[in-house]
Amino acid sequence: MVLSILVRSGARRRVSLSSKWLLPIGLIALLFVLGSDWYDGIVSATSFSKWFVGDRYVYCQKSAHLKSVFELAGWNLDDTVVPRIYTERLPRDFPEISNVDERKQLFLKIMLPIVLKVNEEIKEEAKLFEKVLMGSASPESVSHLLEKYELDELDSEIIRFRVRPVPVWQALAQAALESGWGTSRFAMHANNLMGEQVFKPGSGLLPNNRPKDAVYEIRVFRSLMAALRRYVANLNTHESYEKYRLLRARTGDIRILEGLRYYSIERDAYIEKLELMINHEGLLRYEGYTLESFRQTE
Repeated sequence: MVLSILVRSGARRRVSLSSKWLLPIGLIALLFVLGSDWYDGIVSATSFSKWFVGDRYVYCQKSAHLKSVFELAGWNLDDTVVPRIYTERLPRDFPEISNVDERKQLFLKIMLPIVLKVNEEIKEEAKLFEKVLMGSASPESVSHLLEKYELDELDSEIIRFRVRPVPVWQALAQAALESGWGTSRFAMHANNLMGEQVFKPGSGLLPNNRPKDAVYEIRVFRSLMAALRRYVANLNTHESYEKYRLLRARTGDIRILEGLRYYSIERDAYIEKLELMINHEGLLRYEGYTLESFRQTE
């Protein structure tokens, strides 16, 4: 049967459940209705529960509640296997976390699963392209991906360069640098972690100190995951990052940052900032992290 739960945010999620799950889900729903202090503010009950199989999407209004979600999953940043818990938006009080190290750690916990998920999607797309190129799948099976990767035809060489994941440490570093470790106005109100702009008036968030003659706005995303997907798609297709894609195909080390010179108006200074952050924060260690395997139903 299909159970649909309406939680405090007013967002409805449909989850396929057999009758054996009704008791644990009913208990969770009851705790929400009773207004337990711990659960108050967690607005995605169907997502964080340990009884749910596969990907879980959460939004917590308070940072303390989000930290509890990760604690329930038994995960910390020393664990290389990452739970499939994807935070949709930053908690409202995230910039108010006074302990800088604590805020950074929570930011990394938020971002790691999202980056790994987006990379997982790209790897699956690469496998699908490979099947088509080898003749074991029809070209129609990738027709929906041609526009995403700006492909006019199934060119194996172009596909090899474009349909690739972004290094985890790179995505973490850019998200942290561009958003001030998640404290920027754009990150909080637009889910925009990478400073992406839009040029259609009224379609984005107005920068506070935008020059008078400028027309750009900050793109608004429906979720942090959507922002990451857009960021990776931009790196994988835009002509400004052709050198980046070439370097990425040849090496997976920090030298690929040379291909990001046009990501910021700061040019070489921006690359230096990224390198400094990656080394200072020890972000290279996260490259070997993986998402947990999907749990099988009984």
